[in-house]
Amino acid sequence: MESQEDTSEISELYDTFHKISNSKYNEGNKQNKISKEKKKNNFDPDKKSHFINVPIEDHGFLTNYCLLCEDIKLASLEHFYPELLQKPGKLHMTICVLDLGQDKEKIDKVHNIMTNLTKEILQIANGQIYFNFESFECMGKESSARVIYAKMKEDENYERLMDIVHMIIKALVDEGVLEKSKLSEYHINYDKQKERYWIKLHLTLLNVTFLNKIMKKKKEKTLRSINAQKILNFMNNNSLPTASIEKIHFSRMREDKQTERYEMVYSYSLNEL
Repeated sequence: MESQEDTSEISELYDTFHKISNSKYNEGNKQNKISKEKKKNNFDPDKKSHFINVPIEDHGFLTNYCLLCEDIKLASLEHFYPELLQKPGKLHMTICVLDLGQDKEKIDKVHNIMTNLTKEILQIANGQIYFNFESFECMGKESSARVIYAKMKEDENYERLMDIVHMIIKALVDEGVLEKSKLSEYHINYDKQKERYWIKLHLTLLNVTFLNKIMKKKKEKTLRSINAQKILNFMNNNSLPTASIEKIHFSRMREDKQTERYEMVYSYSLNEL
């Protein structure tokens, strides 16, 4: 398990990040207390409850990300809203999402699967894996984008990480945690020729969903997408540094308000037993 000390080194970055946020949305509207408590203590059965992910916690990377966010806001770009930005403590690459609810037996089963894979994962990681930045891209057309992400360079680090992705997804499928019929819904693909599961590994930086959550609280009109052309043009005049990838997290799909990170259930090291 991860200690509180693991989160302290990036806490100072949150202050920098929040300075670039638009305060009129951050306040939000107070919701019905009963409804709020239900959301806090229970998972919506129609939503995915947990996910396996690769957190980005490299201090240098996070510092540069916060500086990039500040530069984007100062540029006053058309169709840009500060609320589109991912919080630095929540930067991650998703391996797969899971429907576990609050079922302790299912949660323990996933943890046991991950624990049993530890030695093989460490062998593939071979001491260290790095996220080497290639470019900023969007999901779909630039003129109607919902997500802007940092693309990982498809080098040996990428290939090793994809080997780990395949191993984890295969184990979850074999053990019945992931249903084959739902894999496409979770954006998981299977290459029959290579007999390998694969996903579109990406690091989401801006997402219309983040903005819409705030808009809904304010009872304002939400957006289906944004024209991301000017934002992408600006971003691609910049870059992000290499980030060390040191862990895989098994997390709940909700935010820990104290750390402003996803609630971690278990953490698995990529460089030590």
